[in-house]
Amino acid sequence: MPTRTLTADRLAWGCVAVGGVGLAAALARFWGTNPGHADRFLVLLGAGWAAWELVPAYRAAPARPRPRVGALLVLLAAVLAPLAWYLQARVGPRPILLWWHAACLAAAAAGLLLARDGWPRLRVLAFPLVFVFFALPIPGRVISPLQSGLQELTTSTSHAVLTSLGVAVERSGYVLRLPGGDLGVAEACSGVRSVTAITAIAAFVAYLRGFGPGRGVALVALAIPVVAAVNIARVVLSGFVQEYAGSEYVRGDWHEALGVAMVFVGLGLVLGLARLLGGEPPPTPSPGAGAADAARPIGRLIPTALALGILASSAAILTGSTDESRAAVSAPIDEIPLALNGWSGEEQAVPAFVTETLAYDTASYRVYTNNVGRKAHVWVIFWNRFTYSDPHDPDVCWPRRGFEIAARTKQPVGWSGKSLVATARDYRRGSDRELLVYWMQDGSDVVSDPDAPPQDKALFRNRAGHGWLARLLGLSEEDGYRPRLMVLIAIPQGGEPARADARTLAGLLAAELYRVCPWAEPQVLPAE
Repeated sequence: MPTRTLTADRLAWGCVAVGGVGLAAALARFWGTNPGHADRFLVLLGAGWAAWELVPAYRAAPARPRPRVGALLVLLAAVLAPLAWYLQARVGPRPILLWWHAACLAAAAAGLLLARDGWPRLRVLAFPLVFVFFALPIPGRVISPLQSGLQELTTSTSHAVLTSLGVAVERSGYVLRLPGGDLGVAEACSGVRSVTAITAIAAFVAYLRGFGPGRGVALVALAIPVVAAVNIARVVLSGFVQEYAGSEYVRGDWHEALGVAMVFVGLGLVLGLARLLGGEPPPTPSPGAGAADAARPIGRLIPTALALGILASSAAILTGSTDESRAAVSAPIDEIPLALNGWSGEEQAVPAFVTETLAYDTASYRVYTNNVGRKAHVWVIFWNRFTYSDPHDPDVCWPRRGFEIAARTKQPVGWSGKSLVATARDYRRGSDRELLVYWMQDGSDVVSDPDAPPQDKALFRNRAGHGWLARLLGLSEEDGYRPRLMVLIAIPQGGEPARADARTLAGLLAAELYRVCPWAEPQVLPAE
C-alpha cells in the first residue's frame, strides 16, 4: 500500500480514536457526579474486546467500498461534533449530549469503514459500534416515566403477593406498611438501574451466542420483564425478612447484599432465556477468505474532514469553557451556622439514595430544634450547571411516599428588609401531617411557583434540563447557564404554629444563605 494511503488511513483512524477518548472522558465526568452509572465502563471494555475478537471475521469478509455514502456520514459527524462539544463545555455532560457525542463517533467510524471496506465488513463490526450506546445514561425524558412505571409495578405487585401470602400489609403511595415497619420502594430501588445493567448484559450474551438482530433484540426486550420480576421478588423477600427475622436485616449492608444477589438472579434468568432462544457462538472464519476484494484508498477528503472536526471541536471546547469560567460560583453552604436565633441545629448524614437520585454538588441536611421543642428538617442543596439534570419537586416526591396534598399556598420569606415568595405545602398520610416550605433558584432568580405545572413538563421552560436548547434556538437569554439552589424546610405535624415557626426559620436561613452565597441573593422588592 502506498505511503500516502497509509498516512491517510492512520490520520483518519487517529481522529476517530481521539473522538473515542473524548467520549470516554465525558462519560467519566458524568459518572463522577452519578456514581450509580460507574459500572458502565465495563460496556466500553466489552465493546473493545468484541472489536478485537471480530478482527479475523472482518478480514475474511469481502471488501466492497461505498466511498460516497461513507464520506457523507463522516462529513455529517465532522459538522455536528463541534457543536456538541461547545454545548457540553457550557452545560456539562448532560445525557442528551452524551448521546449526541456517541452518535457522531459512531457515524464517523461507520463512514470510514464504508468508504474503505463497504457494507459486509461494517456489518461484522456492527455489534461493538452499537454496544457502546449501552454505556450511555438514559435521557431524563425516558427514564422518568420508566422509573415511575417500575415503581408502580413493583409496589402494586409486591403488595398483592404479600397479601396473598398472608402478610398484613397496606399500601400508601410507594410505601408498603407492614406490622414490622414501613418498606419503601424508593426511586433508586425501582429497578431502573438494573434495567440499564441487565439489558447491556443481555445484549452481550446475544453477541456471544451468535444471535442475529432479531433474536438479539428479543433477548434485550425480555430482559426488562426479568428486571421487573427480580425487583418484585426482592421487595417481597425484604418484607418476609423484616416480618420474620427483623427489620435490621433489610437495612444497610444487608440491603445492599440482597440487591447484589438479585442482580445475579437476573443474570441467571437472562442466560436461561438465551438458551431457550437458541443460537451458538459463530464459527471462526478462515483467514484470507475475502482477500480477493481489496479495500479502497480513502483519499484526502475523509481524513481532512475528520481532522478539521477535531480542530473545530477543540476550539469549541475552549470557547465554551472560557464562557463558563466567567460564571463560576461557589456555595459554601456548610458555613450556615447551626445556631440561628433560638434554633439549634444538628448535622445529619445525607441518605445514599438521595445522593444517587439528585446528583448534587453540595448538600446540607440538618435537624433544627427551637426553644419550645419544635423540630424542623432543613435541606439546602446546590447544583452547579454541570451536574443538575432532572428536577425533583416535592409535589412529585412526597406523593410517592404516600402523602396527599391537603393545601397549596404561598409563604413569604423575609430577611434583612427584603422578601421572596416560597411554596408551602400541607401534606397528609393517614393520621400523619407534614408541612413543607421550600423555594428553588436558578442563579438569583426564584423559580418556585405553587401554581405552575410540574417542572418536568415544559421542554423549553425547564431551565436546568433544556435551557441550553432554548438559548440555541433564540428562545431565552440565560436559561440553563446558572447554578441551582434549593432550600426545603419540613416540619412534622404541621398546623398554624408550625407555619409560623417555618416562616421564622426560613427568614433566618435566607439571611445566612445569602451571606455565604451573595451571588444567589434575589433582586426582590423590600419586605412589607
